[in-house]
Amino acid sequence: MSRSFDRTLKSVKRQLLPKRKPPPDFTGWNPADVVQWNLENTDQTLQDMVRADKAAWEEQLKKMEAKRERERRAAEGDARTEAVVASSETKPAPQAEPEAPPPDQPKPEPQWWEERARWRQRGPGDHDWNRPQPGRCLVDYDVLRVDNGYDPFAEFRKKDDT
Repeated sequence: MSRSFDRTLKSVKRQLLPKRKPPPDFTGWNPADVVQWNLENTDQTLQDMVRADKAAWEEQLKKMEAKRERERRAAEGDARTEAVVASSETKPAPQAEPEAPPPDQPKPEPQWWEERARWRQRGPGDHDWNRPQPGRCLVDYDVLRVDNGYDPFAEFRKKDDT
């Protein structure tokens, strides 16, 4: 094809194809709508858009990875510095043993200590009766069984028997 034919073809193309509108302000648009507008109003294909954005995304990933690596190295450096400082510090002198209680007070026994301990494991007598426990029976026997001496249907049986 000749150059004159190419020019004629471009001219006809410009005359026949509608003129493109300038891109609108995408503020408030969700990303899917922006992609849809670009596909409808530009010559880009979805594959081209993905290729272009993939390169930018890989750059961003590299920056994020480099930042994490710097932070990790800084943390390791701080830990090493702390370890060196801790090893170079002088150790405190051992403390003297606490004095024995005066002889006029009784020596505390384990039971005495368990009763006054702030935290201890609960024993069988430590149930918290004030806290409701749905589904838990309050008695160990079945109150509706007749052989316990209670018959909830006794008044109905008397009426049926007569």
